[in-house]
This record gives sequence, C-alpha cells and structure tokens, in this order.
Amino acid sequence: KGPNPFYGLGIHQDFGLYPEDMEASFMSSEDSYADWLRRLPTSGGYSIINFWRPILPMDGPVKDTPLALCDPNTVKVEDVVQNTTMGFVKGGQRSSLVKFSVEQKWYYYPEMTKDEVLVFRQFHFDPTVAAPYQKLRTVFHTAFKHPKAKENKAEPRCSSEYRVGVWLKRVMS
Repeated sequence: KGPNPFYGLGIHQDFGLYPEDMEASFMSSEDSYADWLRRLPTSGGYSIINFWRPILPMDGPVKDTPLALCDPNTVKVEDVVQNTTMGFVKGGQRSSLVKFSVEQKWYYYPEMTKDEVLVFRQFHFDPTVAAPYQKLRTVFHTAFKHPKAKENKAEPRCSSEYRVGVWLKRVMS
C-alpha cells in the first residue's frame, strides 16, 4: 500500500492563497515566517512547485486512484473556500477548498508510470498583484477512484510529492 495509504480524495489546494496563509508552513523550517514575509516585497515573487509521481513498490501504472488537476483558469476566486486542516502542524495548516462549478475543467494523466512526473504550482505570490486576487494562479487537485479500477484489478497507488519553494527574480524595467 505504500508509505501513505491515505489519498487526498477531496478537492483541495495544499496552501492558502495569500502570504498570511503560509505561517504554519514554516513550523519545521530553518527559515522563519517573519524573514520570509520581509523578503517577499523586494523579490519578484514566490512560488511553491509540486512534483508528484508514482513510486516503488508499484509495478504498473496508476489505475486505481490517479491524481486529477483543475485548470486554474476555470476556477472563480469567489468559489475558493479557505480551510484550516488540523493534525499535520501545530495550530493547523491553511489550505483551500473549492465549490463545484460546471465551468471547471479537470484533467488527469491516464496510467501514469514511475518514470513520469506531474509538475504544478501550489502557491504563488506576485508583489505586483494586489489582494484580493481576481485570477487564480494555483492548481486545485484531488485523487479519485477510477471507475474501471476494479475491473482492471488495479494495484493500490503508491505515490510521493516533492514541494519546492522558488524565489522569483525581480525584473527591473
């Protein structure tokens, strides 16, 4: 069943939308939240990029609970619901949920293998864009039970994700 038998079967985005939502993300980091906040305005921005992939001990492709991604251009900011998830970090982790809309476009990579990686943005701050945001710049995602998994005798998914914080360079005009 892999190292983590729990899949995110609810539509979510692992971080909030705004810098204020990121405080709990620094609980186990050498960098402090205060230092990060001080650096934001003088940077060109900050993103958290997610690298998601199936891993060993999977033998075949993911057929049971693949990861689906929502095109952020199809999500209205007013449909985003802020959430605090308790149990992972002290005081709770800010994240986002989204209300259903028929306008949302969802995609998944069928039969993804251990040699393939999905890359998507989970948090983005641009110092030139004022809050509240008018356009979403992060990707909502969810695992889902594939309807053909049982008939395909799919093995349980085993996956891992790597989240990488990226400072963006300020471009002088």
